[in-house]
Amino acid sequence: MARLSRQEAEAFAERAAAGAPAKTLLPALPLFAVYEHLPEANMVRSLYQSAVVERAIEGAHFALREAPADHPMAPHVRHLLVWFLVRAERYAEAMEQLRLVDGHVGAVPWSYGRSPAAEYAAYRALAIAGWERLGGSSADFPPAGPQ
Repeated sequence: MARLSRQEAEAFAERAAAGAPAKTLLPALPLFAVYEHLPEANMVRSLYQSAVVERAIEGAHFALREAPADHPMAPHVRHLLVWFLVRAERYAEAMEQLRLVDGHVGAVPWSYGRSPAAEYAAYRALAIAGWERLGGSSADFPPAGPQ
């Protein structure tokens, strides 16, 4: 199967999200499309604050609000959302998602790496540090559980 170009993947994901039935996670699909087509080496911090990424993040937030809380794919959306939120320096939102998925790492993007638990732990630590810099307190956030 041929891999779609970035533009084709984003267009497909946007169409699927726009036509998604109610209470599904399809509005989060653009987040996955953006992730799959990120440059290998990205040194541009503003990429994660671009309009395309912002729309994808908002679509994922919308999908998670609308879909049933126990949707079996919700943790997968939340984990990828954490990755994007940390890179976009939206630490309070990342902390909200971490509270809901903390303790397990079997999802993209962590599962793509050599050490999923270590990669998850690094992003978790970045989220906590960023949140504390903005005045948040990790006192009420439990230490990392078994990974």
